[in-house]
Amino acid sequence: MKILDRYIIKQMLAAFFYVVIILMVIITIIDVTENMDKFSEHHLSTGTIFIHYLTFIPWIAGMLIPITAFIAVVVVTSMMASRTEIIAMLSGGMSFRRFLFSYFTGASVIAVMSFFLNGWIIPKSNRELLDFKMRYLQSRTSFDHRNMHMQALPDVYLFLQNYNNQTHTGYQFTMERFKKDRLTEKITAEYIQWDTLKKKWAVHQWTKRRVDTLFSLAGVA
Repeated sequence: MKILDRYIIKQMLAAFFYVVIILMVIITIIDVTENMDKFSEHHLSTGTIFIHYLTFIPWIAGMLIPITAFIAVVVVTSMMASRTEIIAMLSGGMSFRRFLFSYFTGASVIAVMSFFLNGWIIPKSNRELLDFKMRYLQSRTSFDHRNMHMQALPDVYLFLQNYNNQTHTGYQFTMERFKKDRLTEKITAEYIQWDTLKKKWAVHQWTKRRVDTLFSLAGVA
C-alpha cells in the first residue's frame, strides 16, 4: 500500500467517523429531549438512562453506516478535487482504476465493521433496548412492532414478524438454536400468545426441526 493509498483511506475513515459521531450525538440529544418527560414520570436514575443509551447507540450506528459511508466518499472526493489533488494524481501516471482502489479498501474496512456490529453487537444490545422501550417509553395500549430480532440466550435467537401488545400476540414466530456457530434446532409457529394467568407463552401451529446433516421433522402441532 502506497502513501497515497494510506492518505485517501485515512481521509475517508476520518470523515466517516466524524459524520457518524456528529449524527449520533444529534439523534441522541433529540431522543433524550423527546423522552425526558417519560424518564421523569418513571423516576429513572441517570445511571439507568445512561445504560439505555449505551444500547441505543449501536442500533443508531448500524442505521447510519450506509449513508455516512456515502457522505464520507462525497466529502473526501470534493475536498481532494477542490485542492486539485485528484488532477495531480491522475497526471502523475495513476490510473483511475488504481485511484478507486483506495476507496474500495476503505469501504471494505467499513463493511467489516458493519458486519460485526450487525451480526454480534446489535442483536445483544437490542434485547435490552426493546425491553427498556416496552417498559418505560412505549404506551402499553398502542405498542406494536414489526420484524423483531432478539437474542434470548447466548445460543438462541428469536424472530417475530409482527407483535400486537393489545392482544399480547406475536405472529410468524421463529426460534433458532445454534451450537458452535451451527444451526441445530429451529422452531417456527404461526403465532405465539402470552397467557396472563399462567405467565407463559403459548405456541400455536408450530413446527420443530432438528438439524443433523439434513432437516428432519421432529414435531407438528
